[in-house]
Amino acid sequence: MTGSGLGVWEIVMGYRSVDGDWERLRAAYHWLTEHQLRSALTYAEAYPAEVEERIRIDEQWTPERLYETYPFMQPPDYT
Repeated sequence: MTGSGLGVWEIVMGYRSVDGDWERLRAAYHWLTEHQLRSALTYAEAYPAEVEERIRIDEQWTPERLYETYPFMQPPDYT
């Protein structure tokens, strides 16, 4: 999302994590304007396949996959 450092998919994931509660979303992303949040959700409605694909890709990055791909990032006490 332009100027925020966040992707639309991240806002959508946040919205889902608060069960679609608009006030909780606004509180979670308090530094964004209402216009930015509504724009992200509107974009997601207009391009659902694109947003869902990006969410699917992100969900594949589990800690196990991350450490397998980038072993140097694994904390020494990770089991």
